Parts: sequence; structure tokens; C-alpha cells
Amino acid sequence: PLAAASAPFLTSPAQLETGDWMVLLEPDGATRELKLAWISAQRSLFLWTDHQGTRARPLGVEELSTLMREGQARIVRPPAADKANTKKKAPGGPDAAPRYQKTA
Repeated sequence: PLAAASAPFLTSPAQLETGDWMVLLEPDGATRELKLAWISAQRSLFLWTDHQGTRARPLGVEELSTLMREGQARIVRPPAADKANTKKKAPGGPDAAPRYQKTA
């Protein structure tokens, strides 16, 4: 099992929010840090990505609950300021810079 962390960690998939991080203990003993990128509307499927933001691993709620209960996964919620800084803005969204300006 993973050692206890000094940062606050969550104990149930029901508490998860996108942007949360998971430390996962792999069967070979290696650990991976994954970020929660997407949660299904029914909260039954969680899509985790690596540091580069590429698809890393989908986990169902049952499997994730088991991993957490057995100490194979630890969910760590980053401080609010860190979490806000990691959100990406969609291109062309309301915060996007205008591509051209009208002239009179």
C-alpha cells in the first residue's frame, strides 16, 4: 500500500472533482501520478491523464473504490490556487483574444 501523504487526501470516489490527482501503485511496484480529466454524468467512469495530458487510464467507480480501499490509489486534492492554474482555456472561448478588429 501507499504511505500516508502529508497533503489532504480523499477516501471516496464520490468526493472527486476534475483536476484532482491520484497516486496509483502499479502491480509491478511503480507509482504513477495521474490527473482526473473527466467524470461521466452518472459518476460511474473516471478518465485519468498523465502529466502531458494524454489519455492514461479509465477507471470505473467500483475498481477505483477497491484501489482506494486497499491502499493502491491515493487521491490528493491540490490547493485551490494550484487547481485554478492548471485549468486550460478552450480556444475561441470567452477569454480568447480577438483575431481581428473592426475598422470604422
